[in-house]
Amino acid sequence: MTRLYIPEGVPVHGRCELEAADAHYLVRVRRVQPGARVTLFDGHGGEYDAEVIAVAKGAVTLQAGARREVVRESPLTLRVAQSLSSGDRMD
Repeated sequence: MTRLYIPEGVPVHGRCELEAADAHYLVRVRRVQPGARVTLFDGHGGEYDAEVIAVAKGAVTLQAGARREVVRESPLTLRVAQSLSSGDRMD
């Protein structure tokens, strides 16, 4: 599944045009065609299922569904510690 970051979020009506870099990624790298499904996320815990409506040179139009809250926190706890060096190496 292709995931794209949409920093400004998806408009209320759900239809959005991608910027040139994201459009290039979808068309040239992922080779999506109209009807393909992608996931959009806004960086604030929200995700949208979206469908590619139109593909043109330098532009991709998507139709997104409703926003859903997703928690992607890792269940792992990370602890970092530094050991002391011998002699004058810590100076």
